[in-house]
Amino acid sequence: MKKFLLSSMLVLGVLSSCQQVDSVEPADEAVFGFQGVTTDLLTRSGNKLDVVSLCSDNEQSFSAFSLLSGTRSWKDYGNGDVNFYAHYPQISESIQLDAEREVTSGEDLLFAAAQAASGTKTVVLNFKRVVVPVIIKVMNEDGTLSTPKFAKTKAAKKGVQNLKTGAIKANAAKEEINFDVNENGELVAYLLPQDLEEGTEFTVMTANEGTVTSSLTRSVSLSSDNSYSLVLRPGSIADMVIAPIIDPVIPL
Repeated sequence: MKKFLLSSMLVLGVLSSCQQVDSVEPADEAVFGFQGVTTDLLTRSGNKLDVVSLCSDNEQSFSAFSLLSGTRSWKDYGNGDVNFYAHYPQISESIQLDAEREVTSGEDLLFAAAQAASGTKTVVLNFKRVVVPVIIKVMNEDGTLSTPKFAKTKAAKKGVQNLKTGAIKANAAKEEINFDVNENGELVAYLLPQDLEEGTEFTVMTANEGTVTSSLTRSVSLSSDNSYSLVLRPGSIADMVIAPIIDPVIPL
């Protein structure tokens, strides 16, 4: 009888031990993540962003955050709606949310803002471009278009960006800006939103090493909601038209 009781106690001990090993801590329902979306053809067609600078109304400054693997907890934000702000590429972590920063033409800048209710599992950040892509083409004498080897112009090169809205205000001073060849073989410059006056000159080096200077036939207001194609025609005439662009893959 004693042997039977002893064996029963051993069996119960083993079962209890198994139950402790198999137990799993309940998931933290307050944990949430982010999804970066760039479906607008004026930005980056469907490509995924990873590390961005992220901040909210509950925080003092921006910090680096991985959209693909990072998580946050609603326990740190309390109840109610929270506004989030994100910049790509990353910005200095010492910059305060309510501050402005200096930006320069040539940088391809994206911004997103989103409001989310406490308890939301995934906060969607819809990124938009806040600078203006301008592509240059040359119309040959036979009417065909070609990409020049080099181009430059004078326009507002520097400005300030509101980190909470993403809006950029260009300075009045005009400086020389060079156009670079992108991964699609296009000659492009990312300009700050601004007005280009009638008569603004563009100097290009064509495929046959010739240099041509053309002037805008009318003033153009560059908006970050659009991208632009600038066609230089024989006779020093430059026409600028709105032309949506699908960009190459984002460097991560």
